[in-house]
Amino acid sequence: MEILEKLEALWTEPTGPLYQLRQGRLTPEAAAEVLRTLGQVVVQEENPDVSRRLVSLVWYMPCSSSGRRSGLTRPRVTSNAFTHFATRSSTR
Repeated sequence: MEILEKLEALWTEPTGPLYQLRQGRLTPEAAAEVLRTLGQVVVQEENPDVSRRLVSLVWYMPCSSSGRRSGLTRPRVTSNAFTHFATRSSTR
């Protein structure tokens, strides 16, 4: 499976980790899956252009700001899991 397919799977309803996060649910396992997938994205030095599809898949990722935690009101999202997820993803 190529990286774009893996990123698309993160958004897939109803089980994709990013779909679940948008629904107010985040588990440490789901956060780890997102971080593993993002870690597989490779931008080549000699050709730093990325596809528009890649940009569209990561553009709205809720992990782009650790301040999103305040918007998570459902009790199913653990603060510790989100803090770890937001902190790890924003330093990449």
